[in-house]
Amino acid sequence: MPSIKCATLYLSCIMYILCIPCITQAEQQIQINIVSDEWQGFVTQEGTGYYLDLLRLVFPSPKYKLNITIYPYSRAIHKVQSNSADIVLGIWANEHPTNLLSTYPVETDILDALMRSTHPAITGPESFDQLRVLAQTGYGLDELLHNPFSYEERVELSNMIKMVKSNRADALIGYHFEIKAVVQELGLQSQLVIIKHVLTEHAYFGFCSTEKCIKLKGLFDESFLDLHQRGIIKKLLMDNDQSPSAEPTLRPSP
Repeated sequence: MPSIKCATLYLSCIMYILCIPCITQAEQQIQINIVSDEWQGFVTQEGTGYYLDLLRLVFPSPKYKLNITIYPYSRAIHKVQSNSADIVLGIWANEHPTNLLSTYPVETDILDALMRSTHPAITGPESFDQLRVLAQTGYGLDELLHNPFSYEERVELSNMIKMVKSNRADALIGYHFEIKAVVQELGLQSQLVIIKHVLTEHAYFGFCSTEKCIKLKGLFDESFLDLHQRGIIKKLLMDNDQSPSAEPTLRPSP
């Protein structure tokens, strides 16, 4: 009997020792709650895209666990500003406190426009002066325009595309890959054209204001600078079918 008890005790000790690394690893793993709207090539419900590839390099497993939730754009920003999430992806500088933005932009946001085939020449933001401009809810593109006749945000792309087609609006500004798919569904390719690269703006990651988020921001800023200088940022963008011109310049957030 004593030998059996000893053997049992020995096995228990071995199992406890083997479990210590597992317990320690679980205790040390840092959960990061990430929120974002969904943009093809940048962040998707399936966990693909440039933004997510970048975060996985900066916050690698198993030390970090990235929990990604897709929300409408405005709600995603609100989640971080209310400290209900840690990081919001792909926002503009004027939408979040400067000290809680990534120090450097993570990409150059390139916007496109849908117009009728008889559209005027588009050479920059001033080309939309006195035009009736549409965009999706939460985009805030009026910040980039000079003097449009009107600016309106709506939810449904299909309705806005029909407004441009029927001359109730002059331009729909957004992303060509989203607009093109709906135009094709509606069978309006012959009547409407997509003009690429009409507006540019820098996109950032936004962090919440807790002590945890401040530390995450510091780690992100340091790692992003290193990845940019090594040419990895451009590679990540191109790996996700983005233009090399989407690579941001290393200018500090305003």
